[in-house]
Amino acid sequence: MLAPLALYAIVRKASPRAASHLAGALRVTTYLAAVSAAGLGMTMHTAKADVAEEQITLGRDLLPLADLLQGGHIVFVNGERAHVATVTSDDSLETVVDRFAKNCAENASPLSDAWKAVPGENRNEAHDAIAAVAITRELHENEGTVMCMARGKNSRDSFLASAKEFTKTGDLGAIGQMRYAYAKRGADGKTFVMTAWTDDSFNVRALTPKAGEDAPGSDSDTIPRPEHAQRLLTTGIEKMPFVVRAYKSTDASVAVLAFYDREMQARGWSCVAPEGLEGVARTCEKASMHASIAATSEKDATLVSISEARD
Repeated sequence: MLAPLALYAIVRKASPRAASHLAGALRVTTYLAAVSAAGLGMTMHTAKADVAEEQITLGRDLLPLADLLQGGHIVFVNGERAHVATVTSDDSLETVVDRFAKNCAENASPLSDAWKAVPGENRNEAHDAIAAVAITRELHENEGTVMCMARGKNSRDSFLASAKEFTKTGDLGAIGQMRYAYAKRGADGKTFVMTAWTDDSFNVRALTPKAGEDAPGSDSDTIPRPEHAQRLLTTGIEKMPFVVRAYKSTDASVAVLAFYDREMQARGWSCVAPEGLEGVARTCEKASMHASIAATSEKDATLVSISEARD
């Protein structure tokens, strides 16, 4: 995610108008990535108290996304899809958190049974440890959070079978559907709720392509991909007119930008180098289309981030 976020920082300085198009895709994708990391990392490796605190902190950090997520949206990342949404409820904070936790408990994934794979003499301890992280619920005075893996149609009958399939395929759906909710009590007594969840299939391997291979996704029909490059990321929000792509090129950043200076002009785009960022970025326009390109050096490669939007 660092390359696209660096792109946004550059574009915001150079062209506020272009940045407004780019901000939505980046912020929502960051939300999904952060929640996915929390679900796959904190739940499996962190003590219960730390998990709960991390979930609360995550919700606080992501509150600025609320304006983008009113209702519900589908975010795509390298061909994988997940849902993000916000809603305001008349139910109390406690009721909202309890409802989410109850739903998780009633639809528990095989993760909840992981303790059964532990040798008999350690089962009681394992049971308590797994129960503490299979569904994590935290309630503070004015905010609360719930995270869990819920059983889906592709969940296996046991944790060992689920873990084996997940290791083989990388599909999180073999375990279940990731669910996250953050709720905050408002001054008006209503409860603001932010959620993210996956469906029955979400392949985490799509997020980390193999060396030399393109990540699942697509190249633009109107903006050329950089030469000698591997595609790392394609992300956006369905039914919204913007997308962000990231590549790793073996060319130097100066060669990458020279390539785009030539190719974009040949395709009828008007591009400028933002003041102070001549060696890093270009912002381009063509009719109702907007594009921003950033090329940043990293060791022996160049990270190239491209945003594409339409009015």
